[in-house]
Amino acid sequence: GVDMKIKVEVIDTGVGMPKGYQGGFEPFQQGDYSITRKQQGTGLGLALCQELCVLMGGRLSYTENRIAGKGTMFCAEMVFSVVNQVPITPPWVALASQVSGLYAFIYAPQLALCDALEFWCRAWGLHTSAVTSSTNLLSRATERRWDVVIAVTVSSSLPNDVAVALAPYPMVILQQFGPFGLSSEAGVMRMILPTVALPQPLLEAIVVVRNHEQSHSEGDSPVAADAPATTLTPRPTTPTRLRERFGGARVLVAEDNALNAKVVTRLLQRLGCEVVLAEDGQAAVDRMREHKGDFHAVLLDLHMPVLGGLAAARAICTEFPQRKFKIAALTADVTPGVQDSCAEAGMSEYLPKPFKPSEITQLLTSMGVDTSPDLDELLASPSAAMKRGMANGGRSVHRTQSGLALKYVPESAAQKEFHGRRVLVAQAKVLDGKLVSRMLSNLGCKV
Repeated sequence: GVDMKIKVEVIDTGVGMPKGYQGGFEPFQQGDYSITRKQQGTGLGLALCQELCVLMGGRLSYTENRIAGKGTMFCAEMVFSVVNQVPITPPWVALASQVSGLYAFIYAPQLALCDALEFWCRAWGLHTSAVTSSTNLLSRATERRWDVVIAVTVSSSLPNDVAVALAPYPMVILQQFGPFGLSSEAGVMRMILPTVALPQPLLEAIVVVRNHEQSHSEGDSPVAADAPATTLTPRPTTPTRLRERFGGARVLVAEDNALNAKVVTRLLQRLGCEVVLAEDGQAAVDRMREHKGDFHAVLLDLHMPVLGGLAAARAICTEFPQRKFKIAALTADVTPGVQDSCAEAGMSEYLPKPFKPSEITQLLTSMGVDTSPDLDELLASPSAAMKRGMANGGRSVHRTQSGLALKYVPESAAQKEFHGRRVLVAQAKVLDGKLVSRMLSNLGCKV
């Protein structure tokens, strides 16, 4: 083949490179480092473009703006080899042959996504029937026996009426947030994928759930309940105990990127947190003053306009020296020394982007966020008579229809009877577990 050079020129619409400015291709480098800068971004765009051009045997350059404030001309030069055209079989052809002729039912509330799913399924040879609302779903879903169902949900689960109507069929579910993976519900296979996983992962998922269903219908034993973790990925929901631990926690989030802010907010809200958003570091300091430092945790992006995360952390630490909350950095900046700079600014935690939802939970735990009621305060809440009884004697606990109830037991008799006894407590609710454990410990038991 022969080599061919391609040159692409782009004029951006920003403020332009300053006259005589040298550089701009180093990671996290920006033209304005002042605390009053107005431009957003992290300084990674040009560095990534330059690296890509170099990998393709070319280079990236720019010329000074001819008119101040009217943008800069960037030039990307890349070298490609022209080869003789040979027929290439797409990787999905072999997979499509396994599902061609099957009948697929599609449920997607968004019309554009529904059309896209139907287009790809038909391209793979499937016969399709699609609906965008649950109004006529029941009648359409019972038209025939479906080989596979593709359903889209904007939350972590399908609406009840939709889930019931589609329950008998192997299903591929597309949703925004995890957990993702393969699971089995009542012997029917489910594959959970992110909404953006199109089209190749979708085809692979259809093949997987269909093969599981086919092997089961041919007499193979269903997936065992104690199958290895690598075989099935369980589909848990947000545990109640996490909402009990973090529910009501007020978290200050400073993030100038709207999409990132939305993702972090949604993850925190799923844990029951109350989120206060700030669009930059200065706004974070202002929100801190408005709430008089009443936060359980503070999450700061580093590269923000007006006031960066490091400067905001220093300002918060200076103004609230007796603070009980911790400050964490959420940033895509993973260059050497950044974590040390965060620590020097008063940030005790550091979480690089992108991160998993489970890492947010781990971050809050490491920051000491726990809003479950203090046990001493809880034990002080019954009536005055109960409080006097508890103050003068031991405690025992019994289960009622309304929950846990306290019952007076003479301290000397109780401790004599139960001292040294070893008790195993299995309790899903954190608060109930603390109550039972404290009461048993007061009776001399080993919990």
